[in-house]
Amino acid sequence: MSIDTSAPSSAQPAERGFELRKRRRWPWIVAALVVVALVAGFFVVRALQSGGANAAAGDHFGRDLKVAFLSTDAAQEAFLQFIADDIASDYDITVEPVGVGDPNQLHAAVSDGEIAATIYAHAPWIEQANAANGWTLEPTEPVFQWAYSLWSSQYGSFDELPDGANIAILDDPANTAQALLLLANDGQITLDPGVDAAKATLDDIAENPRELHFTPIAFGTAARTLDDFDGIISYNFEFAAADIPAEYKIYAPEAPLVFASQLAISQPYVDEASVKDLIAAFADPRVEDFLATTEDPAVKGQLAPVSGR
Repeated sequence: MSIDTSAPSSAQPAERGFELRKRRRWPWIVAALVVVALVAGFFVVRALQSGGANAAAGDHFGRDLKVAFLSTDAAQEAFLQFIADDIASDYDITVEPVGVGDPNQLHAAVSDGEIAATIYAHAPWIEQANAANGWTLEPTEPVFQWAYSLWSSQYGSFDELPDGANIAILDDPANTAQALLLLANDGQITLDPGVDAAKATLDDIAENPRELHFTPIAFGTAARTLDDFDGIISYNFEFAAADIPAEYKIYAPEAPLVFASQLAISQPYVDEASVKDLIAAFADPRVEDFLATTEDPAVKGQLAPVSGR
């Protein structure tokens, strides 16, 4: 049997009473694509309206933001609770204080985006820690000044310290510099004029008229070693946590501005809409008023308004 491949005559379809036509589907496909595009555009517009311009890039944390503090420091916790209770809702966010016991674990969690922010550290320490650990923490807003003082169980004032007194200071580079700058700003020592004061070391002391001797100690050991030195310069919360009487604090000049505690956020998230609102909440003028006037025993004498504002 042979197959006829010749074209049918034009009369054949008419003889059967109907005409064969190939159905064209492309108008329907185009129409469907248009509908899909319109629906997608509608939801994009809704997302932009609800989340701001950054919503298109995603908002990692949403409107409920966890802010970490060192769990042994009641002052940090009380400060964050004030933000959570009295400030956050005005910026359409919630703030959840999260206590973490280990500073390195705390900052790693913020750097990795597991926690939105922390108030634990000052800018020089953050710079030092980023370099050492490959973290991406970014200081965004100075929020309070740590009470950083000289404590002594043997002497009642700085003037009572003998010449050549043995003063313990924290051994990490940032807090060594903070102790030296605290003394230099009050004229007790002089630093080499060519040094960045935020990075000063013991080798940068140019003048030391009372021949004070400085002994580096590890963070967290100040309270239990207080009797081993003529005095120790460290954070007030270390001594408060150990119930050491406040009268042992014998010297407390204003803390250096460069060592104000920062609201630190991982760099990839600083431009998110909710994070910008978090930063604005911590910059609210009521925060400074709270620090200046609070009678909360957990905060008063531990945290102070940012120097120089």
